Amino acid sequence: MIDNDGCAENGPIIRGSYSALNCYYLSLIDPEFAKGQYECLKKHFKQASPVSGIKEYHDRTCWLGFDIDAGPIIFNLSPSGTAFAIGCATSLDDMEFRNRLLKTAEIAGGTVTWFGKSHYLLANIALVGEAITLAMRTSAPETRIISREVR
Repeated sequence: MIDNDGCAENGPIIRGSYSALNCYYLSLIDPEFAKGQYECLKKHFKQASPVSGIKEYHDRTCWLGFDIDAGPIIFNLSPSGTAFAIGCATSLDDMEFRNRLLKTAEIAGGTVTWFGKSHYLLANIALVGEAITLAMRTSAPETRIISREVR
């Protein structure tokens, strides 16, 4: 969970990719709690320029780098954090931010159509990224996990 300072409760500073992934899964299980975490995610990790997305680090700038989990960090943005945030925004019905994130994905990936099928140009390099982005784009509130009380 993210607190108001962008830190994990009783833990180290957390990163954008993990925060966005957690928010996405929370949106499937507990939408009300997820909304609060999503607002914290946007407060601490949202970047509006030069392109919209989720920063990997809320407490420092990284214009060009590489993270073993997030991938290449360019203009401070976390590719995986931004992709997972698409799922959060979709699931929690934040279409304005979702559209900005999708524009970033389009700029970064470049959609191409070959033999009647569209995919991101960089998919051959980042196949998992394309799969995650597709999954997050098609996330919907109807896919929420319904918990059952154990009797």
